Amino acid sequence: GREKETRRLVNRIKTGQSGVIIGIFGQERTELLTSLRDKNLYGREVNHLIFSIIDIAGLEEDCTPEQFWRMALEVLREKIFQTNSKTLGKTFSDCQANNFSQSCLDKLFEEINKAGLRLVLLLDRFHEILHKPDLNKITFLGKLRSLSTTSSSSCLVMTAHESLRKLHEEITQEWGYSTSPFFNFMDVGEITLGALSESDRDRVLKKLKLSKEAQAFIKNEVGRHPYLLGIATRRLIDAYEAQENNPVEVTKQDFYQHCEALLYDDSMQPAWSSIMCQVFVQIAQGKFSSPDAHKAELKELEKQGLIKPENGQWQVLSPVFVKLLTEQDISTLCSK
Repeated sequence: GREKETRRLVNRIKTGQSGVIIGIFGQERTELLTSLRDKNLYGREVNHLIFSIIDIAGLEEDCTPEQFWRMALEVLREKIFQTNSKTLGKTFSDCQANNFSQSCLDKLFEEINKAGLRLVLLLDRFHEILHKPDLNKITFLGKLRSLSTTSSSSCLVMTAHESLRKLHEEITQEWGYSTSPFFNFMDVGEITLGALSESDRDRVLKKLKLSKEAQAFIKNEVGRHPYLLGIATRRLIDAYEAQENNPVEVTKQDFYQHCEALLYDDSMQPAWSSIMCQVFVQIAQGKFSSPDAHKAELKELEKQGLIKPENGQWQVLSPVFVKLLTEQDISTLCSK
């Protein structure tokens, strides 16, 4: 269900442009980011691309820029060994000996460019940079920007659970002063993982050749978000293959449990501000009455495929959340 987004990101990487994947569901963001390493996507250009993927959330809290670059550039060391490039190899060794200082990084990426190579830096859960004090600094973020904009030797694709604008606000809030947005060069490449159109959703269901009962469950309770569709259809296929007595009912129970975990434990809560959470819950409960005061939250929720305007009212796009949230205490759920 994410072919369009994949093609767009692949084209940006081929031309040395950066991008960011925004989405409410962490697993979906990570799967799309990881899929970009598939060499079959790039044709002849693949021989010039070096992919390095790092999960920012998985780094130690006291991770330093030197440690980051040592991990990020390990794949370059392997490429140097394969190509036997003496000039690039010496520059890499010098940079390593100088603890990947800023000036050494500039020289190294100049040599990468001369060698006709491009480092594609894939950074998962970039919003976690807020919890890495030595990386959440103007020097480190500025270097990421400059390396991705001054030559074709590097491009950056990252994932985050919020927009670039919001991410920049949170980063500079931690610093206590504001700067021009670091990642505005990626604005055009900001890709939000929203919902499918009804026709695209129906096309997916047609390919799966599901029963009428199964299709009704998908349309009436799952909605049109590819991540939720993937959860439901995979479980349906498993239930049919296991010859469950009532595969649709079994799938429905598992699906509801999974979505409840998404709401309370895993993916959605960390991505929401308290206000955005309140807006979503109020819409689900049919109690939302102040659209003018929450235009930014409505725009973001719609963009992420969670709500839609219908006959002058806002509605939750996936009915499963309406059922899960009907009786919930908004103050407890949105307390952060």
